[in-house]
This record gives sequence, structure tokens and C-alpha cells, in this order.
Amino acid sequence: MNTKITFTRIEKLLGYIHDNIRKPLSLEELASKSCWSRWQLQRVFQAYTGFSVAQYVREIKLSEAAIMVLGGKHRISDIAYEFGFNSEIAFSRAFKQFFGVSPKRYQINGVKKGIKSPLVKPIKLNETVFFQRMHSIKSV
Repeated sequence: MNTKITFTRIEKLLGYIHDNIRKPLSLEELASKSCWSRWQLQRVFQAYTGFSVAQYVREIKLSEAAIMVLGGKHRISDIAYEFGFNSEIAFSRAFKQFFGVSPKRYQINGVKKGIKSPLVKPIKLNETVFFQRMHSIKSV
């Protein structure tokens, strides 16, 4: 597979994920957008980003949600639904698993800790190519 074409497809897919992070994103939908089968998408995405598709989407969703939690302008349940979680309980469980504290405790602590920024531009280092993270994540 042509590396340049693969990068372009991965970059476009990352852009789609970032632009639609507040919507439910299924593997089937992302595979369709990337023009790969689900299996091929998983394999290529893991190889080029170091993350499974589901892991990456969850990490970015929870990081963006954490920004909203810190803002204190929205109820936790509203944030949960905003990011496609089926319930506040499911959101709180995922949040605690990722950040080590509940959304409420995270809000009380008031510190941006553990937030992951999106992957963006591929870089090449010693014949190994990988995606780097943005340095900042937008505030909501």
C-alpha cells in the first residue's frame, strides 16, 4: 500500500473524527469514510497512530468532555449526552476509568490533567513515520 496515500486517508479520517467527535462514531461509519474494511481500518489505524480506532475516539471524546466539565457551565448529564454516551452513568464510568476520578471530582479539582490532544500531522523520524499530537486542545 502506498504510504503517502495511506497517510492522506488517515489524515482525512482523523479530521472527520475531530469534526464529528460529539456524534456517535461507529467503526462501520469510519470504515466507510476511509474506504477500508473494518478489519483493514483497524490494522492500518493502529499501525500509523499506535491506537485502536475505539481507543482513540474514546480518548478524544473524554478529553473534550473534560474541558466542558472544567468549565462548569453544563450539567454532567448534558455533557454525557452531548458526547454520545447513552447515560450519565456510562459517561461517569468511562470518565473515571480514563482520568482516575469522577467528573464531579475532576471539576472540583479544577486542573486540566490527563487531557489528550488530537493527533494531527505525520512526521518522519529515522525512517519511522508517526502522527504527533496537537499542542493544545480548544476550550469549549
